[in-house]
Amino acid sequence: MSYFPTINHPRYNRRVGVFSIEDPNKPPQVHLVVNPRYQQGYPAAKDAQWLFTWDMGVNKDGDLTQRRLELDSGFDSLSNNGPITWTVSKEEKASSISVAIPLKVMSLAQRKSLENIVVVAKVKTPGAAWNAQNWCEEVMDQVQKKGCSPCKK
Repeated sequence: MSYFPTINHPRYNRRVGVFSIEDPNKPPQVHLVVNPRYQQGYPAAKDAQWLFTWDMGVNKDGDLTQRRLELDSGFDSLSNNGPITWTVSKEEKASSISVAIPLKVMSLAQRKSLENIVVVAKVKTPGAAWNAQNWCEEVMDQVQKKGCSPCKK
């Protein structure tokens, strides 16, 4: 299995979300989120969407603003679009079946370190042997090696 040569798969190089909001200098809880909604064709639980996220606040419409570190799934690939800022409406939040696993309350500097690791995290060709769960595990391994573990102590 090979890694893609760049951060983004060239065919699906796209960015989504809101980019005008800065990550506040406050220490929010960072979560590992597992979203089973992204399963297609009822695959194994390992095929759910996995990502890192933290809440940044609420926008003027009352929607939750989150920072997300995740892989974007395309037709036949995954791409690392880097850190994005996203809004979650009250309706989406209420209907969510995601599981948020608290990792650690992190300072802005710690979150920036996590983002820097994510930006260079390689993406393998997806398949039965590798997916977003593996990517999150590899990111966590790099975070541990750099000594800025987001896991609780």
